[in-house]
Amino acid sequence: MYLAIQGSEAENGCQHLFQVNCLRVSKSWQVYLSKECKFWTHIDLSDASKTVSSSFLTKAVRYSQNKLHTLTLHRAPHLPFLRNVGRVCKSLHTINIISFPHTLSDTLVSAVQFAQNLRKLLIIPCVTADAVIQILRRRPELESLEIKSVLFTRNGTGRSLPRYWQGGPFHSLHTLAMNGVEPNGQFDFGLLTLAPALQSLTVIKIPSSILKSDQLFHSKLTSLVLKKVGAHEFPLLPPTLKSLSLHSVVLLTWNNVLRSRLPELTYLDLSEVCLSPEFLEYLLDLYEDDDGTQHALSDAKPLQHLSLSGTLDSPFDEKNSTVTAHLLKSKRILTPSLMSLRVPFLPFRDDDARALIASDATNLSSINLSSTKISGAGLKTLVDGMPRLEVARLDHCRNLSSRDAIEYAQSRGVHVHYTMNEHIGLANGRSVRY
Repeated sequence: MYLAIQGSEAENGCQHLFQVNCLRVSKSWQVYLSKECKFWTHIDLSDASKTVSSSFLTKAVRYSQNKLHTLTLHRAPHLPFLRNVGRVCKSLHTINIISFPHTLSDTLVSAVQFAQNLRKLLIIPCVTADAVIQILRRRPELESLEIKSVLFTRNGTGRSLPRYWQGGPFHSLHTLAMNGVEPNGQFDFGLLTLAPALQSLTVIKIPSSILKSDQLFHSKLTSLVLKKVGAHEFPLLPPTLKSLSLHSVVLLTWNNVLRSRLPELTYLDLSEVCLSPEFLEYLLDLYEDDDGTQHALSDAKPLQHLSLSGTLDSPFDEKNSTVTAHLLKSKRILTPSLMSLRVPFLPFRDDDARALIASDATNLSSINLSSTKISGAGLKTLVDGMPRLEVARLDHCRNLSSRDAIEYAQSRGVHVHYTMNEHIGLANGRSVRY
């Protein structure tokens, strides 16, 4: 059994990480470690290779003198311990559950109810939507709640039951992440009115969502992630937003794009979202007031990270247009502030590389051109024109016909990721695997 225990003792402002193999090093070590409660205030079982006994967990809590404040459970299928640890350890403020073989919902609600000082909760095993609601209702002081697998209970007709938030207000909640596990889940964004301090919201794999256009606008969100979420129209985004990720979001209309003012946005990730090339300009540089008049967004921060993956709905003109030309439609993209650029699966060519070097975006430290049309000459152009480039991902780039350009980039200090997993047949029947 492997156990990692983080103590709270500090020397020169640093915490020490102690690795103990079941206290079996020697008897003197066992006596020393068991009497130092500061070594047991943070118990981390994430590296456990086999089932952790309940007796060991009981001893660990006793060694901490009931001062345990952070608990990470893995391979510890002991329901009574999970229910009682919050009752015994009054300082417990963080619980992370990586795995649990039993149905966790009811036990988790009981554990949260007794842990009066709980502030952060991370659950990877599947729990029901009702349990999530009850957790917040019984522990409204939570600051961070992340549920990786939410099961939305169905009724006899096979349709998902709508779930509405109860209790509140949740004045301390600043982070919420929910990942659905069934295709008919439903998320109610009405929680935003009950959590006025919410800053980070992540909703994944919940196709049916109750999202009104102004619910996000009146929030104080700084980070928003929507993946495989369905909504009637593009949400009216709050001006406080700094990070936005949209993945496979099904929208009927995009009318609110121009009504969103995002002067603080520095991180933008768009994947599998069908957009027009003008979308970037509408989202980043312009806004529309109530009477329909368009204005230029002044004093807006330039982007630091941009990721686009198959998002432009109009075909590129191979002769007259480039990916870089579309990026230049916004004044906030190709600037000296841009540190990371991802454009996989777009027709990025050597002309784009030259145009990128000619722009102001020469401070890039990371670039992802996987499955693009870049060649060795284009890669050398990027390496020579971007002195701060550290990482280049070039997976499945068929125009990289030799490794000369890759070796050249590596000789200049650039870490290159390059894989070709496909088998290419030759005329003689043989195949080449890159």
